Amino acid sequence: MNLLGDDAFQVAHEAAHALRRSGPAGLEAQRDVIAADRAAAQAAGMGAHDQRSAAASHAEEALALAEVRSDERVGAAR
Repeated sequence: MNLLGDDAFQVAHEAAHALRRSGPAGLEAQRDVIAADRAAAQAAGMGAHDQRSAAASHAEEALALAEVRSDERVGAAR
């Protein structure tokens, strides 16, 4: 089972954020999910308006939150 790709969203959101909290390896795993999703879309000839996979969507959300939190830490250190 792909926890990030849980279309029912029962665990996908929490799985993505658990990977975010696990540090650089978790963030890299999420980048890999996004890259694989983009590669699959290109291979299938999908256009820009096609829906992203649930896994990629959750990974993108978690990465965005990681970036915001990183910016907050940098701002607090100033």
